[in-house]
Amino acid sequence: MATSIPFVSPLYPDPPVEYSDARLAVAILEGPAPVGVVPQQAQPAAMPLRLALFADYPESTIGPYREMAVLVAVTWHGEPALFCSLIYVTTDVALCQGREVWGFPKKLARIDLELGSSGDVRARLERAGELLIDLEGSAPEDTDPAAVADLAALPILNRKWIPGPAGKEPDVDALTLVAPHYSLQHVWMGTGNLRAAGEAAAVLGSTSAVALARLDGDMTLPGGETVA
Repeated sequence: MATSIPFVSPLYPDPPVEYSDARLAVAILEGPAPVGVVPQQAQPAAMPLRLALFADYPESTIGPYREMAVLVAVTWHGEPALFCSLIYVTTDVALCQGREVWGFPKKLARIDLELGSSGDVRARLERAGELLIDLEGSAPEDTDPAAVADLAALPILNRKWIPGPAGKEPDVDALTLVAPHYSLQHVWMGTGNLRAAGEAAAVLGSTSAVALARLDGDMTLPGGETVA
């Protein structure tokens, strides 16, 4: 039986989740995240970075959906990792599986992603009528996928926090780690501009010039582990 609630009619299958022909746009911002964004157990990264990742998954084992994640570079037990501070999706299956299995702090949102044939990138994240992220740029430079292989290989750290039935003390308060695997077919690099508001600006700042990467390929999200 799938590791899912509701018990009678599971919403999603067991990991791994397989993705085919994924398309991603990743804005790379230099500098550390503000204090309080990352769990105290994680240490600052040697090269502080924040990522604003937009993804279009046209085919996966949990159906098609779009995703936007704000990731912060950290060090976990001496090794580099990414902490997922914010993440948004467009379907209930992706939201519930991400929260319940790995502890991704997912919310539903509207996510637009336009990737032009000439390298143009336009991406927007909107939730509850508020525009949280607006990303524009161009990534026309064909690049060896090996150039981003180290960044793509980083495991993702989540704080899995599930409140108890009284809504006060948590039933679960743990850190989890999962290592996505990418099989990248094409990578293009360029530059862009990012504007953020609300909770996204609290991590990314309100405006920033960014390095911009476009990626095409397949991905696998396996089961993870509880690490603290």
